[in-house]
Amino acid sequence: MEETALDRLTEIAAREQERPFSLAEEPPFRARLLRQSAREHALLLTQNHIINDDRSTAIILRELPRLYEAARRGRPADLPTPSIEYFDYFERMALEGAGDAVEGDIAYWRQDLAEVQLLRIPACLPVRSASSDIRHRRAHIAQEHVEQLTARCREGGSTLFAGALAVTMAVLSCFSGQQDIVVGVPAMNRGDARVLDVVGCFLNTLPIRVKLDPAQSFAHHLHTVSEKLAAALSRQRTAFVEVYDSLGIGASDGGGLPYGIL
Repeated sequence: MEETALDRLTEIAAREQERPFSLAEEPPFRARLLRQSAREHALLLTQNHIINDDRSTAIILRELPRLYEAARRGRPADLPTPSIEYFDYFERMALEGAGDAVEGDIAYWRQDLAEVQLLRIPACLPVRSASSDIRHRRAHIAQEHVEQLTARCREGGSTLFAGALAVTMAVLSCFSGQQDIVVGVPAMNRGDARVLDVVGCFLNTLPIRVKLDPAQSFAHHLHTVSEKLAAALSRQRTAFVEVYDSLGIGASDGGGLPYGIL
């Protein structure tokens, strides 16, 4: 593909990504086939986040070429049949919602998030757009620092993700002046093997709450974060909307969420 054609395709894709969905009038999925030449086409797939997660994207990218090749040859696609459908799975989850395990999870979150206060995000962080109050910052971390953190995590028996989360919480504490920090962590929520190859949004955002003590070492802080992260991940199957309800928080009330940082 020539550079000018690629630039044009990139521009169209960017505009398509910014175009909002009207969910009351259209499906949460759009597809556009762009003709570059007689033999070269580009397929743009745009999905609303409510129907998709990263694993679903990987499944689509894996299976779509096989479907295309089968259609081109005029034969059925040899794809595995999911053992359960997306809606059937969550219907069963709803039926199990009153179980002891779910009640135990909700009790855990209710206790863990008692009297939580939203993090005061520093005003120095740039605003993403004029129409949004969501702020973000992208930072490059030198390889030597990554290696140092990896070594500290290995010494403490923690994962690098837990280490990155611990560092993030420490930085947020320094920026905000708060020691009670809550960060939302998206969890894949595919512990049930039946849904590993099902397309849909299974994500559950888990609030990880840690109270930092300046007198404690980073090793102690990392251990605390690792324990809280493990406890939260073991409860990721319980939809957090149920926790919202138990805390008296409306699921659509962004101001009432127990975390301000993802």
